[in-house]
Amino acid sequence: MWSDYSLEVVDAVARNGSFTGAAQELHRVPSAVSYTVRQLEEWLAVPLFERRHRDVVLTPAGAWFLKEGRSVIKKMQITREQCQQIANGWRGHLSIAVDNICETRTHTADDRGFLSPFLGR
Repeated sequence: MWSDYSLEVVDAVARNGSFTGAAQELHRVPSAVSYTVRQLEEWLAVPLFERRHRDVVLTPAGAWFLKEGRSVIKKMQITREQCQQIANGWRGHLSIAVDNICETRTHTADDRGFLSPFLGR
């Protein structure tokens, strides 16, 4: 199973090129980072990284997973922010722009009543 944390771990490992660098960035021990990646690889049934002597590089599957994972992370952050805004009473807003090329006579009476303060008439 994967989570936003495991996506962030894979992202950090890819950016740092090592489990140690990712661990430092995430304030974790390298074994915890390595374990998270290994668990994710087992769940996906594909290796995400090619492990070398001193560094790691993404496999093609890992590169695709990271690309998709980054968009998921971004969407999760946006969703979290929007949920918090809604919980705090935030509501969206509507902006209407009317230019001089709009003829007010083509609007209904209700439209003209609504738009008149904005038309400067």
